[in-house]
Amino acid sequence: MEDLEQNTEVEQEEKVDETKEIIKKRIAIRNIIIVAISNIISLAAGVLTGFLLPKIMDKVDYSSYKTFTLYTSYIGVLHFGICDGIYLKYAGSTYDELEKSKFGVFTRFFYIVETILAAITILVGLFFLPGVYKFTAIFVGVNILAYNAITYYELISQATQRFKLVSLRNVIRASILIVVIGVLAALYFFNGFKPSYYLYTTIFLSINIVLMLWYMITYRKITFGHFDPFAKHKAELKGLYKVGFILLICNFITQVLFIVDQQFVNILFDEIDFANYAFAYSLVQLILVAINAVSVVIFPTLNKTSDENVKSNYSVLNTYLIVFMSLAIVVYYPLHWFVGFFLENYVESLPIFRIILPGILISASITAIKANIYKKLKHILLFLIMALSMLVFSILINIAAYFAFKSMFAISVATVITNAIWYIITELFLIIKYKVKWIKNLVFLILIISTYYLLYLVPNIYIGGAIYLVVYVILVAILFRKEMKDALKIFIKRKEK
Repeated sequence: MEDLEQNTEVEQEEKVDETKEIIKKRIAIRNIIIVAISNIISLAAGVLTGFLLPKIMDKVDYSSYKTFTLYTSYIGVLHFGICDGIYLKYAGSTYDELEKSKFGVFTRFFYIVETILAAITILVGLFFLPGVYKFTAIFVGVNILAYNAITYYELISQATQRFKLVSLRNVIRASILIVVIGVLAALYFFNGFKPSYYLYTTIFLSINIVLMLWYMITYRKITFGHFDPFAKHKAELKGLYKVGFILLICNFITQVLFIVDQQFVNILFDEIDFANYAFAYSLVQLILVAINAVSVVIFPTLNKTSDENVKSNYSVLNTYLIVFMSLAIVVYYPLHWFVGFFLENYVESLPIFRIILPGILISASITAIKANIYKKLKHILLFLIMALSMLVFSILINIAAYFAFKSMFAISVATVITNAIWYIITELFLIIKYKVKWIKNLVFLILIISTYYLLYLVPNIYIGGAIYLVVYVILVAILFRKEMKDALKIFIKRKEK
């Protein structure tokens, strides 16, 4: 009788555990769907901004706006790691579990630091910089506060698993951008009105400020509520900065590596040249936004997987990504036609776009998979050292390319070379340390990228695109037949469920 009761209790516990697992999976799937929808709407906003903004803006104004976005890329480092520290320490908590009076101290200190930095940047612009640079510094200064505040609240939302909140804000931001671009485009096509750099950037910043205020109200208990004395949580605040700083610097250096060439072009070439180069990168960014939406779906459970599974599945994950990415770069061929038809002023961007496009094959692998693998396996410091070394190398090779050839084309080639070396170095460590499989992925990358560049010799882009697709299908069939069959089986099983 006792055995029967024990068996019954065990069965009940197993059912409870099974129910919990089902609930967790449903929540995870729901979160993935929410984030995916958010990214799709963001992609729509990115497409409209990417194609309509250079169409309706004067080229010099567009260059000024891209200069603003370039320098905005650096301001994320100015929260000095507190956002990442909070995320790392409190990930998995619920918002109700957070001690509001303590988080009020964190929030108040954060705003003091960011306000001081924003004020310094604005004052430097007002008193020390001329012309358009004055306004660019002022705009960047305002964005320091707005952008980093949004980041602060977003990471708290992600740590407390409030993904719906973050996605809702992203959808609203993207929707407002779509409306703004739509109105400005209508004014351009019907009245010939060209929005200035100052007008559009002011609108862009206004959206960020509204979102910041919305977050402040949503999180009013930690923004305006009762605060503990600062001294009570000084040690933990210091710890948050310390814990988050390494991750922040690692992410920051990785980000800077992808804009080093743009920075060189911005400094060394005139506004029109920079507008062409920046437009080429805006086309690349559109693809990366789409890839981000896909990577959210493919890799959501990476950090919840055991180390052994991560090691054994790394090669397959990398295969899926590079196979998808190598198909995505076929977009060059229709975009070549579209830019010539719709944005004839930016035809000079196409050679740059064609050179840098395969770089996303490599960079996506590094940022979406390798960086997460290094973090998961506790090699974040090593990844930081690698990224820092590659940043130094990238600066040196860009300098050499400029002085040797004095061309943006040479700088773009130097960027692709840097990405390729970075891929090899990060891969080499995983091969030596964990014996990961690598040969097929590397062979595929070499062959597909070589094919893409050799098709420069084909004058007809339609024939070139068709040849690329044929070679792509053949290479995937030869090298990754098993992986593609396995992926198809998994997809069919999920669809049946």
